Amino acid sequence: IGGLGGEKSRWMQAAKDLTHQYDNLIGDILLSSGVIAYLGAFTAVFRQVSNIEEEKKMKFRFIFK
Repeated sequence: IGGLGGEKSRWMQAAKDLTHQYDNLIGDILLSSGVIAYLGAFTAVFRQVSNIEEEKKMKFRFIFK
């Protein structure tokens, strides 16, 4: 029984992490669908370059880690 001492804190952290992911789910879906709809008509090279540039901008604004 002593070995289960850390399980409660581990489960509490897992629940907290899942809540954060759930809160961001709608925004993630909206952003993903917008990117697919907009960039789908362009070439693969252009999409890759565009994604790299946007990721840099989001990191600069502390939106993306």
